[in-house]
Amino acid sequence: MSLRGKAAIVGIGEVPTRRVHEGRSLYGLCAEAAGLAIRDAGLTKDDIDGLVTDGVAAPPATAEYIGIKPNFATGVSMQGASGATATMVAASAINSGICSTVLVVMGNSREDATRQGRIAGRGTPGPSVRSEWEEPYGMAPGANTGYGLIYRRHMHEYGTTEEQLAKMAADQRFNAMENVNAVFHGQPATREDVLNSRYINEPLKQCRESLITVGLTIIANGKLLDLIRKLDAFGTHLVTLDVRQESARHSDLIGEITRARGLGYYQEWSEADKQAFLRKEINNARPLIPSDFDCSAPCREVLNTFAMIARAPREALGCYVISMASEPSDILAVQLLLKATRGPVDMPVSPLFETLDDLDGASETINALLNDGDYVSRIGRSLVVMIGYSDSAKDAGVLTAGWAQYRAQEQLLSVCEKHNVKLQLFHGRGGTIGRGGEPAHQALLSQPPGSLEQGLRVTEQGEMIRVKLGLQPLAVNTLGQYTSAILRANLTPPPVPEPKWRALMDNLAEGACDNYRGWVRGNPNFVTYFRQATPEPELASLPLGSRPARRRQRGGIEALRAIPWIFAWSQNRLILPAWLGAGAALDDTASSAEGLGQLREMRESWPFFASRLSMLDMVYAKSNSVINQLYDATLVDDDLRSIGNDLRKQLADDISTLQQILDVNTLLADDPWGLESIGLRNVYTAPLNLLQIELLRRVRAEEDERVKRALMVSIAGVAAGLRNTG
Repeated sequence: MSLRGKAAIVGIGEVPTRRVHEGRSLYGLCAEAAGLAIRDAGLTKDDIDGLVTDGVAAPPATAEYIGIKPNFATGVSMQGASGATATMVAASAINSGICSTVLVVMGNSREDATRQGRIAGRGTPGPSVRSEWEEPYGMAPGANTGYGLIYRRHMHEYGTTEEQLAKMAADQRFNAMENVNAVFHGQPATREDVLNSRYINEPLKQCRESLITVGLTIIANGKLLDLIRKLDAFGTHLVTLDVRQESARHSDLIGEITRARGLGYYQEWSEADKQAFLRKEINNARPLIPSDFDCSAPCREVLNTFAMIARAPREALGCYVISMASEPSDILAVQLLLKATRGPVDMPVSPLFETLDDLDGASETINALLNDGDYVSRIGRSLVVMIGYSDSAKDAGVLTAGWAQYRAQEQLLSVCEKHNVKLQLFHGRGGTIGRGGEPAHQALLSQPPGSLEQGLRVTEQGEMIRVKLGLQPLAVNTLGQYTSAILRANLTPPPVPEPKWRALMDNLAEGACDNYRGWVRGNPNFVTYFRQATPEPELASLPLGSRPARRRQRGGIEALRAIPWIFAWSQNRLILPAWLGAGAALDDTASSAEGLGQLREMRESWPFFASRLSMLDMVYAKSNSVINQLYDATLVDDDLRSIGNDLRKQLADDISTLQQILDVNTLLADDPWGLESIGLRNVYTAPLNLLQIELLRRVRAEEDERVKRALMVSIAGVAAGLRNTG
């Protein structure tokens, strides 16, 4: 029987929908989908004698890229209806006898569109919905505002109701339920769900109406009206939200799941067994979480977070950051939980390597993941890795941590280059030196060569948000510094460290770590001294910070979060975490003429090392041994004061060593403006320190809410005066 005039769809292929297909071209995506469809139909490329594309992919280029030689080829562009129209054109070509087997291909790539100066899916340059109806009114690219205008006009012209439109949305969600490549796979929505979802701007409009009612029209028609108009035009997702959770919380949840399924306790398995289980379950169609799963409250919290991610619009989500990551299983665990909760499997999962050991093992962890082809296909050959500054410095001292962070970046770049994966480094910096804080331009130019090729992702935390971004001129200046440094680092990369510099840095890092840990961990009375000499015990009761001061209520320094550890030392003006260990290691080298010469050479020729010395110089200028001694005299037990005396002597020796290396006789000799700025602020900060000493004495002697409130004010004041404190 002849099939002439009886067109049918005999094969389909689809590439998973992603917000951005990093590193993938439009034609590469089309070729992949076409190959899947041809194989699904049981055909070969030689069987294809017709081609229809949408208005984005040009037919000749598409045919050449796929490797077919059609007798008939054309492109159609009908905005959102291009797919259906292209299929109709293909069927018409078959029915008319022009060809017998037609390949219909559609696709877009934001990367290609950006290079061509247009948004993917908008067709070739020329009059369009965007150029006619969006751009003249300042509407944002990619917000689909044009379609919103069209449907409002349709309602006006034809009486279309919101109930009808809601049914269309619900039907589309239903049709996508079983398609694993759909954006809303496994996420049903009823017509009632759509109708009951409030317009985000409704409360704002009610607020405006209320203001007008009471006669406050100037306020009603000011910034509030601007905000309402922006929401009407652009929607809500002007920024993306990162999600962060500690690796142990994921392990605890999977452990409870494996026990509920009778598989044993996940946390007791070897790393190899964990990885094997996770990889198997990621590719398993069977639901992971039992329907009657009853878990502990902490695990329920983690599950609720993943459920929130699954419900959130994909464009509102950034990275999923795993703090305290160390093994490949930490990353695979999050990918499994995303899949198990029907979340976006293409959400970037970013391991945060924080401790010294984790930084040293970061490249090995990533290499193990990139050796897994399934993992590489899930991430789309694009990876985000976060480098932690705070905990590594608390663990090993600032000089040792800085060198470990530098080496980790180098090694990660090398591993990703070997696997042809684009790496974006995410720097988890804080404001203080002990948490990676330093002038933006200087910090970026001191990074390893190639580390900024994929741009910059960095945190701004604490008071640094206000200092750097609080006012428009400040924000513009900050972003300008970032931009210029990135351009300079890529156009004129910093030098690769010479072997002798590396060898010396290895020795310095080892010596600094031993000295730092000797003080912090080697002295059994150090924790007690720290808690007496600083306001650390009081920080937990004050409304400061976004997280508890301690990860665990028991334990020593290791249980304390890095932020309060550094913050507390800045309050008593010793600023110990930002310099302890570094000066002693430098002194061992500078004691010989050869060593001193090499240190000076590294300072002149290696931006990374120069930035280390510059930051020490600034920290020493902000420290104050006289004020610190007053804290000890008032707050510390007699038998513990020798620790403070020894630390202040170490500080004085370290300052002398630094000045010898820099060949100067004063602090901040190369930054007179910075020195003057610190001096001007000290006029206000020093009295606050003296007040804080007395307030701490009273708080520790008696419970008085008024004294506690005054103490809080003094802490905030000292932090503002010193600036980069936490």
